[in-house]
Amino acid sequence: MLPPAEHEIGYLTPTQLAKKLGLKSAQEVNKKLVEFELQEADGNGSYTLTEKGARYGEAIPFNNHGHSGYQIKWCEAVSIFFNKILA
Repeated sequence: MLPPAEHEIGYLTPTQLAKKLGLKSAQEVNKKLVEFELQEADGNGSYTLTEKGARYGEAIPFNNHGHSGYQIKWCEAVSIFFNKILA
């Protein structure tokens, strides 16, 4: 049996990252992720991972009420990256 993880597991949405980092909103997080070159805006309100961002996130497919696409979710390490940049 493995010991319990000493950190959060799974992926975080921009909304969850905003709460974790004390930022105002998911929009602010997404703006910072673009600024830090971890993702790019596609002009339609969606984002794509950059090569740099692929180290911290994953584009996960979704299908919700007839809408489909990819949602980027971020690993715990991106919050450490944020803290270093914003410090």
